[in-house]
Amino acid sequence: MEYRHEHESWWHQELPSHEEIKEGRKNYSSPDIILTHTLPASIEPYRNRDEINLFLDEIFRKGFKSWFCGHYHEDGYCEDIRLIYNDIVSC
Repeated sequence: MEYRHEHESWWHQELPSHEEIKEGRKNYSSPDIILTHTLPASIEPYRNRDEINLFLDEIFRKGFKSWFCGHYHEDGYCEDIRLIYNDIVSC
């Protein structure tokens, strides 16, 4: 079931452009904290394989210190990524 509809519950401008993704690849340098809405494609529970999730996969394989996301409305972990919903987290 599709729960998001373009121009109603999401807008294309929310997504990074191809140029922004290319710039992200070029400038990646293992940041201390990564904050994303969703998970990389390889560990995303619904197996979304869009350009964003695949790009996040690249970052996931390169390494990071701390990664947080909130899309799933639960607190816990998926692999090494911290899912945040109600918890308050300090770094």
